[in-house]
Amino acid sequence: MTSPSYTHLSKSRFVAGLQCLKRLYLESYRQDLADPATESQQYRFDTGNKVGKLARKRFAGGQLIEETYLRHDRAVATTESRLAANPVLPLYEAAFNFEGIRIKADILRPTGGDGFDLVEVKSSTGVRDAHIPEVAIQLYALQGAGLSVKRAYLMHLNNQYVYPGGEYDLEQLFCLADVTAEAIQFAADNLPGDLARMGEALKLATAPDIATGPHCSKPYRCPFYGYCHQKEPEAPAAGAEQASIGPNLASILGGMSYPVSFLDFETIMPALPVYVGARPYQTIPFQWSLHIQDADRRLSHREFLNDDAADPRERLITSLLAAVPPQGSIVVYSSYESRMLQELAQAFPQYENPLLALRERLFDLLPIIRKNYKHPALPNNSLKSVLPVLAPDWGYADLEIQEGILASIAYIRMISDDTPAGEKAQIRRDLQSYCERDTEATVKVLEALRAIVGG
Repeated sequence: MTSPSYTHLSKSRFVAGLQCLKRLYLESYRQDLADPATESQQYRFDTGNKVGKLARKRFAGGQLIEETYLRHDRAVATTESRLAANPVLPLYEAAFNFEGIRIKADILRPTGGDGFDLVEVKSSTGVRDAHIPEVAIQLYALQGAGLSVKRAYLMHLNNQYVYPGGEYDLEQLFCLADVTAEAIQFAADNLPGDLARMGEALKLATAPDIATGPHCSKPYRCPFYGYCHQKEPEAPAAGAEQASIGPNLASILGGMSYPVSFLDFETIMPALPVYVGARPYQTIPFQWSLHIQDADRRLSHREFLNDDAADPRERLITSLLAAVPPQGSIVVYSSYESRMLQELAQAFPQYENPLLALRERLFDLLPIIRKNYKHPALPNNSLKSVLPVLAPDWGYADLEIQEGILASIAYIRMISDDTPAGEKAQIRRDLQSYCERDTEATVKVLEALRAIVGG
Protein backbone atom coordinates (compact mmCIF):
# COMPACT_ATOMS: atom_id res chain seq x y z
CA MET A 1 0.00 0.00 0.00
CA THR A 2 1.21 3.49 -0.76
CA SER A 3 2.19 5.51 2.30
CA PRO A 4 0.09 8.61 2.93
CA SER A 5 1.65 11.97 2.28
CA TYR A 6 3.39 13.27 5.38
CA THR A 7 1.17 15.54 7.45
CA HIS A 8 2.17 18.42 9.66
CA LEU A 9 2.17 18.28 13.43
CA SER A 10 0.32 20.85 15.49
CA LYS A 11 -0.08 21.43 19.21
CA SER A 12 -3.22 19.30 19.33
CA ARG A 13 -1.77 16.53 17.18
CA PHE A 14 1.37 16.45 19.30
CA VAL A 15 -0.76 15.96 22.41
CA ALA A 16 -2.72 13.27 20.56
CA GLY A 17 0.53 11.50 19.74
CA LEU A 18 1.60 11.53 23.37
CA GLN A 19 -1.62 9.77 24.30
CA CYS A 20 -1.47 7.21 21.48
CA LEU A 21 0.34 7.04 18.13
CA LYS A 22 -2.72 5.40 16.62
CA ARG A 23 -4.83 8.37 17.65
CA LEU A 24 -2.28 10.71 16.04
CA TYR A 25 -2.39 8.74 12.79
CA LEU A 26 -6.20 8.63 12.67
CA GLU A 27 -6.52 12.34 13.49
CA SER A 28 -4.11 13.10 10.67
CA TYR A 29 -5.53 10.85 7.95
CA ARG A 30 -8.90 9.34 9.01
CA GLN A 31 -10.97 11.97 10.74
CA ASP A 32 -14.01 10.27 9.24
CA LEU A 33 -13.57 7.45 11.79
CA ALA A 34 -13.88 9.75 14.81
CA ASP A 35 -16.84 9.48 17.15
CA PRO A 36 -19.49 12.15 16.48
CA ALA A 37 -19.03 15.13 18.76
CA THR A 38 -21.50 15.02 21.64
CA GLU A 39 -23.48 18.01 22.84
CA SER A 40 -21.43 18.12 26.04
CA GLN A 41 -18.15 18.07 24.08
CA GLN A 42 -19.37 20.94 21.90
CA TYR A 43 -20.38 22.86 25.02
CA ARG A 44 -16.89 22.45 26.51
CA PHE A 45 -15.35 23.52 23.19
CA ASP A 46 -17.57 26.61 23.07
CA THR A 47 -16.70 27.41 26.69
CA GLY A 48 -12.99 27.24 25.89
CA ASN A 49 -13.45 29.59 22.96
CA LYS A 50 -15.41 32.05 25.09
CA VAL A 51 -12.75 32.06 27.81
CA GLY A 52 -9.99 32.40 25.20
CA LYS A 53 -11.57 35.47 23.62
CA LEU A 54 -12.06 37.12 26.98
CA ALA A 55 -8.44 36.36 27.93
CA ARG A 56 -7.21 38.51 25.06
CA LYS A 57 -8.68 41.55 26.79
CA ARG A 58 -6.30 40.85 29.68
CA PHE A 59 -3.62 42.02 27.22
CA ALA A 60 -5.65 44.65 25.42
CA GLY A 61 -4.65 46.54 22.29
CA GLY A 62 -3.32 43.54 20.42
CA GLN A 63 -3.90 42.27 16.91
CA LEU A 64 -5.68 39.06 15.95
CA ILE A 65 -4.27 36.86 13.20
CA GLU A 66 -7.60 35.96 11.68
CA GLU A 67 -6.69 33.25 9.15
CA THR A 68 -7.88 29.81 10.25
CA TYR A 69 -5.77 26.67 10.45
CA LEU A 70 -6.86 25.81 6.90
CA ARG A 71 -4.88 28.84 5.71
CA HIS A 72 -1.90 28.38 7.99
CA ASP A 73 0.76 29.51 5.51
CA ARG A 74 -1.16 32.72 4.96
CA ALA A 75 -1.45 33.17 8.74
CA VAL A 76 2.33 32.79 9.03
CA ALA A 77 2.84 35.50 6.43
CA THR A 78 0.41 37.82 8.25
CA THR A 79 2.19 37.14 11.55
CA GLU A 80 5.58 38.01 10.04
CA SER A 81 4.14 41.20 8.59
CA ARG A 82 2.64 42.28 11.92
CA LEU A 83 5.85 41.53 13.80
CA ALA A 84 7.87 43.56 11.33
CA ALA A 85 5.44 46.51 11.34
CA ASN A 86 4.67 46.81 15.05
CA PRO A 87 6.52 44.41 17.34
CA VAL A 88 5.38 46.17 20.54
CA LEU A 89 1.73 45.11 20.34
CA PRO A 90 0.38 41.78 21.65
CA LEU A 91 -0.53 39.20 19.01
CA TYR A 92 -3.42 36.75 19.29
CA GLU A 93 -3.31 33.44 17.38
CA ALA A 94 0.11 34.23 15.90
CA ALA A 95 1.18 31.49 13.45
CA PHE A 96 4.58 29.87 12.95
CA ASN A 97 6.18 26.92 11.10
CA PHE A 98 9.21 24.97 12.23
CA GLU A 99 10.38 21.53 11.04
CA GLY A 100 6.89 20.44 10.04
CA ILE A 101 5.31 21.76 13.24
CA ARG A 102 2.52 24.31 12.82
CA ILE A 103 1.81 26.49 15.83
CA LYS A 104 -0.80 29.12 16.61
CA ALA A 105 0.03 30.80 19.92
CA ASP A 106 -2.93 32.01 21.98
CA ILE A 107 -1.19 35.21 23.07
CA LEU A 108 2.27 36.66 22.48
CA ARG A 109 3.01 39.49 24.91
CA PRO A 110 5.88 41.88 24.04
CA THR A 111 8.49 42.18 26.80
CA GLY A 112 10.51 45.04 25.35
CA GLY A 113 13.26 44.89 22.77
CA ASP A 114 12.66 41.93 20.49
CA GLY A 115 11.34 39.54 23.15
CA PHE A 116 7.91 38.04 23.80
CA ASP A 117 6.18 36.02 26.49
CA LEU A 118 4.12 33.04 25.38
CA VAL A 119 0.71 32.84 27.09
CA GLU A 120 -1.29 29.63 26.68
CA VAL A 121 -4.91 30.10 27.78
CA LYS A 122 -6.91 27.36 29.48
CA SER A 123 -10.47 27.40 30.77
CA SER A 124 -9.43 25.24 33.74
CA THR A 125 -8.86 26.60 37.26
CA GLY A 126 -5.26 25.47 37.57
CA VAL A 127 -2.19 24.03 35.87
CA ARG A 128 -2.41 20.33 35.06
CA ASP A 129 0.35 17.94 34.08
CA ALA A 130 -1.25 17.52 30.65
CA HIS A 131 -0.83 21.25 29.95
CA ILE A 132 2.97 21.25 30.11
CA PRO A 133 3.58 19.33 26.84
CA GLU A 134 1.30 21.80 25.00
CA VAL A 135 3.43 24.70 26.19
CA ALA A 136 6.67 22.80 25.55
CA ILE A 137 5.95 22.05 21.88
CA GLN A 138 5.00 25.69 21.28
CA LEU A 139 8.13 26.96 22.99
CA TYR A 140 10.25 24.59 20.92
CA ALA A 141 8.65 25.63 17.62
CA LEU A 142 8.56 29.37 18.35
CA GLN A 143 12.20 29.49 19.35
CA GLY A 144 13.12 27.29 16.40
CA ALA A 145 11.31 29.72 14.09
CA GLY A 146 13.48 32.56 15.39
CA LEU A 147 11.17 34.20 17.94
CA SER A 148 12.82 35.33 21.16
CA VAL A 149 10.59 33.87 23.90
CA LYS A 150 11.51 35.06 27.38
CA ARG A 151 8.93 33.29 29.53
CA ALA A 152 6.11 30.81 29.01
CA TYR A 153 2.90 31.19 31.00
CA LEU A 154 -0.27 29.21 31.41
CA MET A 155 -3.22 31.52 32.07
CA HIS A 156 -6.21 29.93 33.77
CA LEU A 157 -9.34 30.99 35.63
CA ASN A 158 -9.08 31.93 39.29
CA ASN A 159 -11.71 29.97 41.20
CA GLN A 160 -11.31 32.31 44.19
CA TYR A 161 -12.49 35.32 42.21
CA VAL A 162 -15.89 36.50 43.48
CA TYR A 163 -17.93 38.20 40.78
CA PRO A 164 -19.13 41.62 41.98
CA GLY A 165 -21.38 42.24 38.98
CA GLY A 166 -20.81 44.33 35.88
CA GLU A 167 -17.57 43.98 33.93
CA TYR A 168 -15.13 41.28 35.00
CA ASP A 169 -11.91 42.35 36.72
CA LEU A 170 -9.62 40.46 34.33
CA GLU A 171 -6.58 40.92 36.58
CA GLN A 172 -8.46 38.98 39.25
CA LEU A 173 -10.45 36.61 37.03
CA PHE A 174 -7.33 35.14 35.41
CA CYS A 175 -4.17 33.74 36.98
CA LEU A 176 -0.80 33.68 35.22
CA ALA A 177 1.36 30.67 36.11
CA ASP A 178 4.99 30.71 34.98
CA VAL A 179 5.67 27.25 33.53
CA THR A 180 8.88 28.11 31.67
CA ALA A 181 11.08 25.76 33.67
CA GLU A 182 8.65 22.86 33.42
CA ALA A 183 8.22 23.32 29.67
CA ILE A 184 11.97 23.51 29.07
CA GLN A 185 12.54 20.41 31.17
CA PHE A 186 9.84 18.47 29.34
CA ALA A 187 11.28 19.49 25.99
CA ALA A 188 14.80 18.43 26.97
CA ASP A 189 13.68 15.08 28.38
CA ASN A 190 11.08 14.09 25.80
CA LEU A 191 10.81 16.08 22.60
CA PRO A 192 13.58 14.48 20.51
CA GLY A 193 12.25 10.97 21.08
CA ASP A 194 8.58 11.94 20.91
CA LEU A 195 8.94 13.83 17.64
CA ALA A 196 10.94 11.02 16.07
CA ARG A 197 8.32 8.42 17.01
CA MET A 198 5.48 10.58 15.76
CA GLY A 199 7.27 11.29 12.50
CA GLU A 200 7.79 7.58 11.86
CA ALA A 201 4.17 6.76 12.74
CA LEU A 202 2.88 9.36 10.29
CA LYS A 203 4.90 7.79 7.45
CA LEU A 204 3.24 4.39 7.87
CA ALA A 205 0.88 3.03 5.21
CA THR A 206 -1.71 2.11 7.86
CA ALA A 207 -2.41 3.09 11.43
CA PRO A 208 -0.10 1.56 14.09
CA ASP A 209 -1.52 -1.56 15.69
CA ILE A 210 -1.93 -0.47 19.30
CA ALA A 211 -4.13 -2.36 21.74
CA THR A 212 -6.84 -0.57 23.68
CA GLY A 213 -6.25 0.15 27.33
CA PRO A 214 -6.31 2.85 30.03
CA HIS A 215 -4.61 5.29 27.66
CA CYS A 216 -7.85 5.41 25.63
CA SER A 217 -9.39 7.60 28.34
CA LYS A 218 -6.38 9.34 29.92
CA PRO A 219 -5.75 12.20 30.09
CA TYR A 220 -8.76 12.62 27.78
CA ARG A 221 -11.20 10.27 26.11
CA CYS A 222 -9.87 9.54 22.64
CA PRO A 223 -12.12 10.75 19.79
CA PHE A 224 -11.62 7.34 18.15
CA TYR A 225 -12.69 5.38 21.23
CA GLY A 226 -15.74 3.90 19.52
CA TYR A 227 -13.79 2.89 16.42
CA CYS A 228 -11.04 1.14 18.37
CA HIS A 229 -13.42 -0.65 20.75
CA GLN A 230 -16.07 -1.76 18.24
CA LYS A 231 -14.81 -5.35 17.90
CA GLU A 232 -14.46 -6.05 21.60
CA PRO A 233 -16.85 -8.76 22.85
CA GLU A 234 -19.56 -7.75 25.28
CA ALA A 235 -19.34 -9.11 28.78
CA PRO A 236 -21.81 -11.92 29.45
CA ALA A 237 -24.94 -10.88 31.32
CA ALA A 238 -24.90 -11.67 35.00
CA GLY A 239 -27.94 -13.01 36.82
CA ALA A 240 -29.44 -11.62 40.00
CA GLU A 241 -28.32 -14.74 41.85
CA GLN A 242 -24.73 -13.62 41.40
CA ALA A 243 -25.17 -10.63 43.69
CA SER A 244 -23.34 -10.50 47.01
CA ILE A 245 -25.24 -8.86 49.89
CA GLY A 246 -23.61 -7.39 52.98
CA PRO A 247 -24.83 -8.83 56.30
CA ASN A 248 -25.73 -5.39 57.68
CA LEU A 249 -27.83 -4.18 54.74
CA ALA A 250 -31.20 -4.98 56.34
CA SER A 251 -30.42 -3.17 59.58
CA ILE A 252 -29.01 -0.17 57.70
CA LEU A 253 -32.14 0.19 55.59
CA GLY A 254 -34.27 -0.27 58.70
CA GLY A 255 -32.73 2.86 60.16
CA MET A 256 -34.77 5.16 57.95
CA SER A 257 -37.74 7.04 59.37
CA TYR A 258 -41.01 7.97 57.63
CA PRO A 259 -42.04 9.86 55.68
CA VAL A 260 -39.05 9.10 53.47
CA SER A 261 -38.16 11.86 51.00
CA PHE A 262 -36.05 11.35 47.88
CA LEU A 263 -34.14 14.47 46.79
CA ASP A 264 -32.16 15.37 43.66
CA PHE A 265 -30.69 18.66 42.42
CA GLU A 266 -29.80 19.73 38.89
CA THR A 267 -27.08 22.34 38.58
CA ILE A 268 -24.98 24.48 36.26
CA MET A 269 -21.28 25.30 36.61
CA PRO A 270 -20.56 28.36 34.44
CA ALA A 271 -16.86 28.82 33.72
CA LEU A 272 -17.46 32.57 33.75
CA PRO A 273 -19.68 33.52 36.72
CA VAL A 274 -23.00 35.11 35.82
CA TYR A 275 -24.45 35.78 39.28
CA VAL A 276 -23.20 38.32 41.82
CA GLY A 277 -21.17 36.60 44.53
CA ALA A 278 -20.44 33.49 42.42
CA ARG A 279 -17.02 32.18 41.41
CA PRO A 280 -15.78 30.49 38.22
CA TYR A 281 -17.20 26.96 37.98
CA GLN A 282 -19.19 27.38 41.18
CA THR A 283 -22.04 24.90 41.24
CA ILE A 284 -25.41 26.66 41.06
CA PRO A 285 -28.55 24.54 41.63
CA PHE A 286 -31.53 25.56 39.52
CA GLN A 287 -33.93 22.61 39.98
CA TRP A 288 -34.99 20.02 42.50
CA SER A 289 -37.22 16.96 42.47
CA LEU A 290 -38.72 15.45 45.59
CA HIS A 291 -40.57 12.16 45.90
CA ILE A 292 -42.18 11.57 49.30
CA GLN A 293 -43.10 8.08 50.51
CA ASP A 294 -45.36 7.72 53.53
CA ALA A 295 -45.43 4.79 55.94
CA ASP A 296 -47.90 2.95 53.67
CA ARG A 297 -45.41 3.27 50.76
CA ARG A 298 -47.62 5.72 48.89
CA LEU A 299 -45.69 8.18 46.72
CA SER A 300 -46.24 11.85 46.00
CA HIS A 301 -44.06 14.21 43.98
CA ARG A 302 -43.08 17.86 44.27
CA GLU A 303 -40.66 19.89 42.16
CA PHE A 304 -39.10 23.26 41.44
CA LEU A 305 -37.51 24.56 38.23
CA ASN A 306 -36.31 28.12 37.82
CA ASP A 307 -37.40 29.58 34.50
CA ASP A 308 -35.55 32.87 34.03
CA ALA A 309 -31.98 34.19 33.88
CA ALA A 310 -31.94 35.57 37.43
CA ASP A 311 -30.01 33.85 40.21
CA PRO A 312 -32.20 30.81 41.00
CA ARG A 313 -30.77 29.94 44.40
CA GLU A 314 -32.95 31.84 46.86
CA ARG A 315 -36.18 30.81 45.15
CA LEU A 316 -34.89 27.23 45.06
CA ILE A 317 -34.13 27.37 48.80
CA THR A 318 -37.49 28.77 49.90
CA SER A 319 -39.45 26.37 47.72
CA LEU A 320 -37.46 23.39 49.00
CA LEU A 321 -37.85 24.34 52.65
CA ALA A 322 -41.60 24.62 52.12
CA ALA A 323 -41.84 21.25 50.34
CA VAL A 324 -39.76 18.87 52.46
CA PRO A 325 -41.71 17.25 55.33
CA PRO A 326 -40.59 18.47 58.79
CA GLN A 327 -39.41 15.01 59.77
CA GLY A 328 -38.25 11.76 58.19
CA SER A 329 -35.19 10.59 56.27
CA ILE A 330 -34.13 12.30 53.06
CA VAL A 331 -32.66 9.76 50.65
CA VAL A 332 -30.02 10.91 48.16
CA TYR A 333 -27.60 9.11 45.88
CA SER A 334 -24.05 10.44 46.46
CA SER A 335 -22.79 13.31 48.58
CA TYR A 336 -23.75 15.87 45.93
CA GLU A 337 -26.93 17.09 47.61
CA SER A 338 -25.13 17.33 50.96
CA ARG A 339 -22.50 19.58 49.40
CA MET A 340 -25.16 21.70 47.70
CA LEU A 341 -27.03 22.26 50.96
CA GLN A 342 -23.79 23.21 52.68
CA GLU A 343 -22.85 25.70 49.94
CA LEU A 344 -26.34 27.19 49.86
CA ALA A 345 -26.21 27.67 53.65
CA GLN A 346 -22.89 29.51 53.29
CA ALA A 347 -24.09 31.69 50.40
CA PHE A 348 -27.42 32.54 52.07
CA PRO A 349 -26.80 32.66 55.84
CA GLN A 350 -30.40 33.73 56.54
CA TYR A 351 -31.39 30.14 55.65
CA GLU A 352 -28.39 28.44 57.24
CA ASN A 353 -30.14 26.70 60.13
CA PRO A 354 -33.02 25.08 58.22
CA LEU A 355 -30.72 24.06 55.33
CA LEU A 356 -28.22 22.43 57.67
CA ALA A 357 -31.12 20.75 59.47
CA LEU A 358 -32.11 19.15 56.16
CA ARG A 359 -28.51 18.11 55.64
CA GLU A 360 -28.48 16.29 58.98
CA ARG A 361 -31.40 14.13 57.79
CA LEU A 362 -29.76 12.91 54.58
CA PHE A 363 -29.52 9.17 53.99
CA ASP A 364 -26.97 8.49 51.23
CA LEU A 365 -27.57 5.23 49.33
CA LEU A 366 -24.31 5.30 47.36
CA PRO A 367 -21.85 4.32 50.15
CA ILE A 368 -24.39 1.77 51.39
CA ILE A 369 -24.50 0.06 48.00
CA ARG A 370 -20.75 0.37 47.59
CA LYS A 371 -20.18 -1.54 50.83
CA ASN A 372 -23.15 -3.92 50.87
CA TYR A 373 -24.12 -4.79 47.29
CA LYS A 374 -21.73 -6.43 44.83
CA HIS A 375 -22.77 -7.61 41.39
CA PRO A 376 -20.58 -8.70 38.45
CA ALA A 377 -22.72 -6.71 36.00
CA LEU A 378 -21.94 -3.40 37.71
CA PRO A 379 -19.15 -1.41 35.95
CA ASN A 380 -19.40 1.11 38.79
CA ASN A 381 -21.83 2.15 41.50
CA SER A 382 -23.40 5.18 39.82
CA LEU A 383 -27.17 5.42 39.85
CA LYS A 384 -27.38 4.88 36.09
CA SER A 385 -25.33 1.68 36.43
CA VAL A 386 -27.13 0.31 39.48
CA LEU A 387 -30.67 1.01 38.22
CA PRO A 388 -30.75 -1.49 35.30
CA VAL A 389 -29.36 -4.21 37.57
CA LEU A 390 -31.71 -3.68 40.50
CA ALA A 391 -34.71 -2.37 38.54
CA PRO A 392 -34.31 -3.53 34.92
CA ASP A 393 -37.72 -2.19 33.87
CA TRP A 394 -36.63 1.35 34.65
CA GLY A 395 -34.21 3.64 32.87
CA TYR A 396 -33.69 6.88 30.98
CA ALA A 397 -33.88 5.73 27.36
CA ASP A 398 -37.34 7.22 26.80
CA LEU A 399 -36.25 10.71 27.90
CA GLU A 400 -34.99 13.53 25.72
CA ILE A 401 -32.46 14.45 28.43
CA GLN A 402 -30.57 11.49 29.84
CA GLU A 403 -27.51 12.99 31.58
CA GLY A 404 -26.85 15.72 34.10
CA ILE A 405 -24.49 17.65 31.83
CA LEU A 406 -27.17 17.71 29.13
CA ALA A 407 -29.65 19.03 31.68
CA SER A 408 -27.23 21.87 32.46
CA ILE A 409 -26.82 22.73 28.78
CA ALA A 410 -30.58 22.56 28.21
CA TYR A 411 -31.25 24.90 31.15
CA ILE A 412 -28.80 27.49 29.81
CA ARG A 413 -30.59 27.31 26.47
CA MET A 414 -34.00 27.58 28.14
CA ILE A 415 -33.22 30.82 29.98
CA SER A 416 -31.56 32.45 26.96
CA ASP A 417 -33.38 35.40 25.43
CA ASP A 418 -32.63 33.98 21.98
CA THR A 419 -34.58 30.77 22.54
CA PRO A 420 -38.12 30.76 21.06
CA ALA A 421 -41.01 30.44 23.52
CA GLY A 422 -42.10 27.06 22.14
CA GLU A 423 -38.63 25.61 22.55
CA LYS A 424 -38.40 27.01 26.08
CA ALA A 425 -41.62 25.23 27.00
CA GLN A 426 -40.39 21.93 25.58
CA ILE A 427 -37.06 22.20 27.39
CA ARG A 428 -38.91 22.87 30.62
CA ARG A 429 -40.94 19.68 30.21
CA ASP A 430 -37.79 17.70 29.36
CA LEU A 431 -35.95 19.03 32.42
CA GLN A 432 -38.86 18.21 34.70
CA SER A 433 -39.06 14.67 33.32
CA TYR A 434 -35.32 14.09 33.76
CA CYS A 435 -35.05 15.36 37.33
CA GLU A 436 -38.21 13.49 38.35
CA ARG A 437 -36.75 10.31 36.86
CA ASP A 438 -33.64 10.70 39.03
CA THR A 439 -35.61 10.66 42.28
CA GLU A 440 -37.95 8.00 40.89
CA ALA A 441 -34.91 5.86 40.09
CA THR A 442 -33.68 6.25 43.66
CA VAL A 443 -37.07 5.07 44.90
CA LYS A 444 -36.85 1.97 42.68
CA VAL A 445 -33.32 1.16 43.83
CA LEU A 446 -34.34 1.41 47.47
CA GLU A 447 -37.44 -0.76 46.88
CA ALA A 448 -35.30 -3.39 45.16
CA LEU A 449 -32.86 -3.45 48.08
CA ARG A 450 -35.74 -3.77 50.52
CA ALA A 451 -37.10 -6.71 48.53
CA ILE A 452 -33.69 -8.41 48.58
CA VAL A 453 -33.40 -8.20 52.38
CA GLY A 454 -37.11 -9.00 52.86
CA GLY A 455 -38.23 -5.71 54.42
